[in-house]
Amino acid sequence: MNFTDNLTDSLMEEVLMDAAGNFFDSRREIEDMIKFIGDCVDNLREKEKLLEKRAGALSYLLLDESNVKDFFHAIETDMGQTSDDVDGDLLEKLIKAEPSDSEIPKNVPLALTSRGEYIKRVFEIYENLRTSVDSYINGENYEWFQKNNSDRQDVYYNLIKNMVDLVNDKVAQVNQNQSPRSMLNFAKRLDPFSGQKQSITGGSTFDTQKCGLNEKLAFKPVNFESLDLQYYPRLLPLRQVESRIVSFLKPLYSSHKKEIKKIMIWLKRK
Repeated sequence: MNFTDNLTDSLMEEVLMDAAGNFFDSRREIEDMIKFIGDCVDNLREKEKLLEKRAGALSYLLLDESNVKDFFHAIETDMGQTSDDVDGDLLEKLIKAEPSDSEIPKNVPLALTSRGEYIKRVFEIYENLRTSVDSYINGENYEWFQKNNSDRQDVYYNLIKNMVDLVNDKVAQVNQNQSPRSMLNFAKRLDPFSGQKQSITGGSTFDTQKCGLNEKLAFKPVNFESLDLQYYPRLLPLRQVESRIVSFLKPLYSSHKKEIKKIMIWLKRK
């Protein structure tokens, strides 16, 4: 073997190693991205637990599920929904949240009457729930990070949705442009004796089309729906629905005064 043959073999080996490196690096990158999405989903579920507790606090103050549903009928949401839409799945978990006082602040709001105190309690819980929903869907705002002096990575519903789209674009690109078949065909084109070997053996010794290697090693797109993430409609800021909440709570208080007063006394003793 002369110098030219040695040089050719060395160049072929270097090109093949680069191609193989790119092939496996691309696949490893997708695997890492999919794992990262899984970690983000786990973190988002932790954020959702706080949201559910705050929905439970609202249920606790409104006494029962029927009142919670009527409450959301009264205020509606920022989704262009009619009251009939509130019966659907979007608010299902908010309406059916397990009543709990764990996320009701201990501080007692200033008010001249028990009814006024009750209304202010609901205001506070509603606003806490609204910020939790917004954080879950869109992430924390810049003011929150400044206030809490936090540099943690925020995770939220729309971020995960965008990451899934990004991963699926990468999956389509790798499956099309860096398939096992294309990799092996590339290697065969670099081998000057490949044609001679096939003519002697009666065909390729490793036919990727017949063995289905592409299909076996192809990445499947991430199905966003399979992540089973709950979507929540954006709740309107308190200032926009305050009068509607008051109009809803006044008759509720009047018809359940004794029960609500017991709740107010209990919350003061917590």
